[in-house]
Amino acid sequence: MSKIGISGPPLHFNRLRFQPRKGWVLLLLGLAAACGEADQVEVPPEVELGTGEPEAFLPGIANPTGPVEGLAMSPEGQSIFLVRASGGATNLELTRWTEQGFTPPVTLPFGRPGMDRDPQLSPDGEWLYFASRRPLPQAGAADTTIYNLWRASRSPDGWGEAEPLEGVNHPEFHDRGPALSGDGTLVFASERSGRGSDLWLAEPTELGFHSPVNPGPPVNTSAWESDPYLAPDASFVIFVRREAAQSDPGGVGVPSSGGDLYFSRQQTGGWTSPEALAGGVNSENDEFAPFVSPGGEYLFFNRGAEAIWWVPTRSTGIPLGRN
Repeated sequence: MSKIGISGPPLHFNRLRFQPRKGWVLLLLGLAAACGEADQVEVPPEVELGTGEPEAFLPGIANPTGPVEGLAMSPEGQSIFLVRASGGATNLELTRWTEQGFTPPVTLPFGRPGMDRDPQLSPDGEWLYFASRRPLPQAGAADTTIYNLWRASRSPDGWGEAEPLEGVNHPEFHDRGPALSGDGTLVFASERSGRGSDLWLAEPTELGFHSPVNPGPPVNTSAWESDPYLAPDASFVIFVRREAAQSDPGGVGVPSSGGDLYFSRQQTGGWTSPEALAGGVNSENDEFAPFVSPGGEYLFFNRGAEAIWWVPTRSTGIPLGRN
Protein backbone atom coordinates (compact mmCIF):
# COMPACT_ATOMS: atom_id res chain seq x y z
CA MET A 1 0.00 0.00 0.00
CA SER A 2 1.52 3.32 -1.00
CA LYS A 3 2.09 6.01 1.60
CA ILE A 4 1.30 9.71 1.49
CA GLY A 5 3.61 11.84 3.63
CA ILE A 6 2.17 13.83 6.51
CA SER A 7 3.20 17.46 6.42
CA GLY A 8 4.12 19.29 9.60
CA PRO A 9 5.35 17.75 12.87
CA PRO A 10 5.45 13.93 12.88
CA LEU A 11 2.99 11.85 14.85
CA HIS A 12 4.26 10.78 18.25
CA PHE A 13 3.02 7.58 19.87
CA ASN A 14 4.04 8.17 23.48
CA ARG A 15 0.58 7.43 24.93
CA LEU A 16 -0.06 11.04 25.88
CA ARG A 17 -3.38 11.28 27.68
CA PHE A 18 -5.11 14.41 28.88
CA GLN A 19 -5.94 14.60 32.57
CA PRO A 20 -9.56 15.51 33.42
CA ARG A 21 -8.56 18.93 34.72
CA LYS A 22 -5.28 20.52 33.70
CA GLY A 23 -4.93 18.56 30.48
CA TRP A 24 -8.35 19.50 29.14
CA VAL A 25 -7.66 23.15 29.90
CA LEU A 26 -4.56 22.78 27.72
CA LEU A 27 -6.69 21.07 25.09
CA LEU A 28 -9.09 24.01 24.98
CA LEU A 29 -6.31 26.56 24.78
CA GLY A 30 -4.43 24.53 22.20
CA LEU A 31 -7.43 24.19 19.89
CA ALA A 32 -8.21 27.85 20.31
CA ALA A 33 -4.66 28.74 19.29
CA ALA A 34 -4.96 26.43 16.29
CA CYS A 35 -7.98 28.43 15.19
CA GLY A 36 -6.12 31.70 15.69
CA GLU A 37 -8.45 32.87 18.46
CA ALA A 38 -6.57 31.98 21.66
CA ASP A 39 -7.26 35.40 23.18
CA GLN A 40 -10.99 34.65 23.23
CA VAL A 41 -10.64 31.71 25.64
CA GLU A 42 -10.14 32.56 29.30
CA VAL A 43 -9.92 29.50 31.57
CA PRO A 44 -8.89 30.16 35.17
CA PRO A 45 -6.45 27.44 36.26
CA GLU A 46 -8.55 26.54 39.30
CA VAL A 47 -11.71 25.86 37.27
CA GLU A 48 -12.49 22.23 36.53
CA LEU A 49 -14.23 22.06 33.18
CA GLY A 50 -17.07 19.74 32.30
CA THR A 51 -18.28 18.96 35.82
CA GLY A 52 -22.03 19.46 35.43
CA GLU A 53 -24.46 20.00 32.60
CA PRO A 54 -23.24 19.84 28.99
CA GLU A 55 -21.14 22.84 27.98
CA ALA A 56 -20.38 24.28 24.58
CA PHE A 57 -16.95 23.14 23.43
CA LEU A 58 -14.78 26.15 22.52
CA PRO A 59 -17.60 28.72 22.75
CA GLY A 60 -16.97 31.93 20.84
CA ILE A 61 -14.29 30.45 18.62
CA ALA A 62 -15.13 31.53 15.07
CA ASN A 63 -13.48 29.84 12.14
CA PRO A 64 -13.87 31.42 8.69
CA THR A 65 -13.72 28.04 6.94
CA GLY A 66 -17.01 26.85 8.44
CA PRO A 67 -18.50 25.12 11.51
CA VAL A 68 -17.47 21.73 12.83
CA GLU A 69 -20.05 18.93 12.64
CA GLY A 70 -18.35 16.23 14.68
CA LEU A 71 -14.93 15.08 15.82
CA ALA A 72 -12.90 11.99 16.68
CA MET A 73 -9.68 11.55 18.64
CA SER A 74 -6.77 9.16 18.31
CA PRO A 75 -6.22 6.57 21.07
CA GLU A 76 -3.04 8.28 22.25
CA GLY A 77 -4.85 11.61 22.46
CA GLN A 78 -2.56 13.61 20.20
CA SER A 79 -4.65 13.87 17.03
CA ILE A 80 -8.16 15.29 16.60
CA PHE A 81 -10.11 14.71 13.40
CA LEU A 82 -12.73 17.33 12.55
CA VAL A 83 -15.69 17.33 10.18
CA ARG A 84 -15.62 20.81 8.65
CA ALA A 85 -18.84 21.97 7.00
CA SER A 86 -18.98 24.60 4.29
CA GLY A 87 -21.77 25.39 1.88
CA GLY A 88 -23.58 22.12 2.47
CA ALA A 89 -20.41 20.05 1.92
CA THR A 90 -18.03 18.51 4.45
CA ASN A 91 -14.28 17.89 4.66
CA LEU A 92 -12.07 15.93 7.05
CA GLU A 93 -9.40 17.94 8.84
CA LEU A 94 -6.63 17.03 11.25
CA THR A 95 -5.01 18.96 14.10
CA ARG A 96 -2.20 17.48 16.20
CA TRP A 97 -0.78 18.23 19.61
CA THR A 98 2.86 19.38 19.70
CA GLU A 99 5.03 21.00 22.33
CA GLN A 100 3.83 24.36 21.00
CA GLY A 101 0.13 23.42 21.16
CA PHE A 102 -2.26 22.18 18.51
CA THR A 103 -1.35 22.64 14.87
CA PRO A 104 -3.72 24.58 12.55
CA PRO A 105 -6.34 22.18 11.13
CA VAL A 106 -5.46 20.91 7.64
CA THR A 107 -7.33 18.73 5.17
CA LEU A 108 -6.17 15.12 5.29
CA PRO A 109 -3.87 14.22 2.38
CA PHE A 110 -6.21 11.56 1.02
CA GLY A 111 -9.28 13.76 1.47
CA ARG A 112 -11.75 14.70 -1.22
CA PRO A 113 -13.02 18.22 -0.45
CA GLY A 114 -16.78 18.35 -0.06
CA MET A 115 -17.18 14.56 -0.01
CA ASP A 116 -15.92 13.14 3.30
CA ARG A 117 -17.40 12.95 6.82
CA ASP A 118 -17.91 10.70 9.88
CA PRO A 119 -14.29 9.96 10.89
CA GLN A 120 -13.60 7.18 13.39
CA LEU A 121 -10.25 5.63 14.25
CA SER A 122 -9.89 1.95 14.96
CA PRO A 123 -9.10 1.31 18.65
CA ASP A 124 -5.46 0.53 17.78
CA GLY A 125 -5.17 3.84 15.92
CA GLU A 126 -3.89 2.18 12.74
CA TRP A 127 -6.90 2.91 10.48
CA LEU A 128 -9.14 5.90 9.96
CA TYR A 129 -12.63 4.89 8.85
CA PHE A 130 -14.96 7.43 7.26
CA ALA A 131 -17.89 7.93 4.91
CA SER A 132 -17.40 9.48 1.48
CA ARG A 133 -19.25 10.32 -1.71
CA ARG A 134 -16.09 9.80 -3.77
CA PRO A 135 -16.53 7.28 -6.62
CA LEU A 136 -15.79 3.64 -5.94
CA PRO A 137 -12.87 2.23 -8.00
CA GLN A 138 -15.21 0.17 -10.17
CA ALA A 139 -17.54 3.13 -10.74
CA GLY A 140 -15.19 5.05 -13.00
CA ALA A 141 -14.26 8.69 -12.62
CA ALA A 142 -17.72 10.13 -11.99
CA ASP A 143 -18.59 11.32 -8.50
CA THR A 144 -21.48 9.67 -6.69
CA THR A 145 -24.32 11.00 -4.58
CA ILE A 146 -24.23 7.86 -2.42
CA TYR A 147 -22.14 7.69 0.74
CA ASN A 148 -19.93 4.60 1.03
CA LEU A 149 -17.55 3.47 3.77
CA TRP A 150 -13.81 3.90 3.31
CA ARG A 151 -10.64 3.62 5.35
CA ALA A 152 -7.01 4.77 5.19
CA SER A 153 -4.06 3.32 7.10
CA ARG A 154 -2.23 5.52 9.62
CA SER A 155 1.34 5.18 10.87
CA PRO A 156 4.22 7.41 12.01
CA ASP A 157 5.45 7.34 8.38
CA GLY A 158 2.29 8.73 6.82
CA TRP A 159 -1.13 7.87 5.49
CA GLY A 160 -2.06 5.13 3.06
CA GLU A 161 -4.32 5.66 0.09
CA ALA A 162 -8.04 5.55 0.91
CA GLU A 163 -9.76 2.27 0.05
CA PRO A 164 -13.43 1.21 0.20
CA LEU A 165 -14.46 -1.42 2.74
CA GLU A 166 -14.74 -4.83 1.13
CA GLY A 167 -18.07 -6.64 1.48
CA VAL A 168 -19.89 -3.77 3.20
CA ASN A 169 -21.03 -1.02 0.83
CA HIS A 170 -24.42 -1.12 -0.85
CA PRO A 171 -24.60 0.10 -4.47
CA GLU A 172 -27.91 1.93 -4.02
CA PHE A 173 -28.18 3.17 -0.44
CA HIS A 174 -26.22 5.48 1.86
CA ASP A 175 -23.77 3.83 4.26
CA ARG A 176 -22.40 6.19 6.91
CA GLY A 177 -21.03 6.52 10.43
CA PRO A 178 -18.52 3.65 10.68
CA ALA A 179 -17.26 2.64 14.15
CA LEU A 180 -15.12 -0.32 15.22
CA SER A 181 -14.56 -2.32 18.39
CA GLY A 182 -11.21 -3.74 19.44
CA ASP A 183 -11.96 -7.13 17.85
CA GLY A 184 -12.71 -5.50 14.50
CA THR A 185 -16.51 -5.61 14.64
CA LEU A 186 -17.94 -2.84 12.49
CA VAL A 187 -21.17 -0.97 13.20
CA PHE A 188 -22.53 1.63 10.79
CA ALA A 189 -25.75 3.30 9.67
CA SER A 190 -27.40 2.35 6.38
CA GLU A 191 -30.65 2.98 4.55
CA ARG A 192 -30.53 -0.40 2.80
CA SER A 193 -33.49 -1.75 4.78
CA GLY A 194 -35.75 0.44 2.65
CA ARG A 195 -37.52 1.96 5.67
CA GLY A 196 -35.13 4.65 6.74
CA SER A 197 -31.77 4.34 8.51
CA ASP A 198 -30.85 1.40 10.76
CA LEU A 199 -27.68 0.30 12.52
CA TRP A 200 -25.91 -2.65 10.89
CA LEU A 201 -23.16 -4.96 12.16
CA ALA A 202 -20.40 -6.68 10.18
CA GLU A 203 -17.85 -9.15 11.55
CA PRO A 204 -14.28 -8.95 10.24
CA THR A 205 -12.64 -11.40 7.84
CA GLU A 206 -9.03 -11.64 6.66
CA LEU A 207 -9.84 -9.59 3.55
CA GLY A 208 -12.64 -7.35 4.77
CA PHE A 209 -15.98 -8.02 6.43
CA HIS A 210 -18.77 -10.56 6.37
CA SER A 211 -22.08 -9.43 4.93
CA PRO A 212 -23.67 -6.86 7.26
CA VAL A 213 -26.46 -8.00 9.57
CA ASN A 214 -29.34 -5.92 10.88
CA PRO A 215 -29.61 -6.59 14.65
CA GLY A 216 -33.29 -5.65 14.55
CA PRO A 217 -35.25 -4.49 17.58
CA PRO A 218 -34.89 -3.18 20.19
CA VAL A 219 -32.00 -1.15 18.71
CA ASN A 220 -33.59 -0.59 15.29
CA THR A 221 -37.17 0.64 15.06
CA SER A 222 -39.42 2.46 12.59
CA ALA A 223 -37.49 5.61 13.53
CA TRP A 224 -34.11 6.53 11.99
CA GLU A 225 -31.07 5.19 13.85
CA SER A 226 -27.67 6.58 12.83
CA ASP A 227 -24.32 8.05 13.97
CA PRO A 228 -23.12 5.09 16.07
CA TYR A 229 -20.22 5.18 18.52
CA LEU A 230 -19.10 1.67 19.53
CA ALA A 231 -17.19 1.09 22.75
CA PRO A 232 -13.71 -0.40 22.21
CA ASP A 233 -14.81 -3.58 24.01
CA ALA A 234 -18.17 -3.56 22.15
CA SER A 235 -19.99 -3.47 25.51
CA PHE A 236 -22.27 -0.63 24.41
CA VAL A 237 -23.22 1.51 21.45
CA ILE A 238 -24.32 5.16 21.46
CA PHE A 239 -26.41 6.37 18.54
CA VAL A 240 -28.89 8.97 17.31
CA ARG A 241 -32.59 8.24 17.01
CA ARG A 242 -34.82 10.51 14.96
CA GLU A 243 -38.53 9.89 14.62
CA ALA A 244 -39.98 9.78 11.11
CA ALA A 245 -41.48 13.17 10.32
CA GLN A 246 -43.39 12.18 7.17
CA SER A 247 -43.55 9.52 4.46
CA ASP A 248 -43.09 9.75 0.73
CA PRO A 249 -45.30 7.83 -1.71
CA GLY A 250 -43.00 4.83 -1.42
CA GLY A 251 -43.54 4.64 2.31
CA VAL A 252 -39.97 5.48 3.35
CA GLY A 253 -39.96 7.82 6.32
CA VAL A 254 -38.15 11.15 6.26
CA PRO A 255 -36.36 11.82 9.57
CA SER A 256 -37.33 14.72 11.77
CA SER A 257 -34.81 17.48 12.43
CA GLY A 258 -34.62 16.73 16.17
CA GLY A 259 -32.45 13.76 17.09
CA ASP A 260 -31.64 12.44 20.58
CA LEU A 261 -28.77 10.28 21.80
CA TYR A 262 -29.40 6.78 23.15
CA PHE A 263 -27.24 3.89 24.33
CA SER A 264 -27.73 0.14 24.30
CA ARG A 265 -25.63 -2.46 26.14
CA GLN A 266 -24.52 -5.70 24.55
CA GLN A 267 -25.36 -8.73 26.65
CA THR A 268 -25.53 -12.45 26.06
CA GLY A 269 -28.30 -12.97 23.56
CA GLY A 270 -28.37 -9.49 22.08
CA TRP A 271 -28.71 -5.80 22.85
CA THR A 272 -30.70 -4.17 25.64
CA SER A 273 -33.56 -1.75 25.07
CA PRO A 274 -32.01 1.64 24.27
CA GLU A 275 -32.02 4.28 26.99
CA ALA A 276 -31.86 8.02 26.42
CA LEU A 277 -28.67 9.63 27.69
CA ALA A 278 -29.09 11.50 30.97
CA GLY A 279 -27.29 14.56 32.31
CA GLY A 280 -29.04 17.11 30.12
CA VAL A 281 -27.54 15.74 26.90
CA ASN A 282 -30.78 15.64 24.92
CA SER A 283 -32.74 18.80 24.25
CA GLU A 284 -35.27 20.26 21.83
CA ASN A 285 -32.41 20.75 19.38
CA ASP A 286 -30.80 18.13 17.18
CA GLU A 287 -28.13 16.04 18.98
CA PHE A 288 -25.85 13.88 16.84
CA ALA A 289 -22.25 12.73 16.20
CA PRO A 290 -21.44 11.22 19.63
CA PHE A 291 -17.83 10.43 20.54
CA VAL A 292 -16.29 9.32 23.86
CA SER A 293 -12.81 10.65 24.62
CA PRO A 294 -9.83 8.30 25.09
CA GLY A 295 -10.05 6.91 28.60
CA GLY A 296 -13.83 7.41 28.67
CA GLU A 297 -13.97 10.64 30.70
CA TYR A 298 -15.99 12.82 28.34
CA LEU A 299 -18.74 12.60 25.78
CA PHE A 300 -18.57 14.97 22.81
CA PHE A 301 -21.59 15.53 20.58
CA ASN A 302 -23.15 18.07 18.25
CA ARG A 303 -26.12 20.14 19.31
CA GLY A 304 -27.49 21.90 16.29
CA ALA A 305 -25.63 22.32 13.03
CA GLU A 306 -22.73 24.40 14.27
CA ALA A 307 -21.95 23.64 17.93
CA ILE A 308 -20.00 20.82 19.61
CA TRP A 309 -20.78 20.16 23.26
CA TRP A 310 -19.09 18.05 25.91
CA VAL A 311 -20.09 16.53 29.23
CA PRO A 312 -18.55 14.05 31.70
CA THR A 313 -19.67 10.53 30.85
CA ARG A 314 -20.36 9.82 34.53
CA SER A 315 -23.43 12.07 34.39
CA THR A 316 -24.88 10.61 31.18
CA GLY A 317 -25.67 7.03 32.23
CA ILE A 318 -23.25 5.57 29.68
CA PRO A 319 -22.34 2.11 31.08
CA LEU A 320 -18.56 2.44 31.13
CA GLY A 321 -16.92 -0.63 32.59
CA ARG A 322 -20.06 -2.65 33.16
CA ASN A 323 -22.31 -4.97 31.18
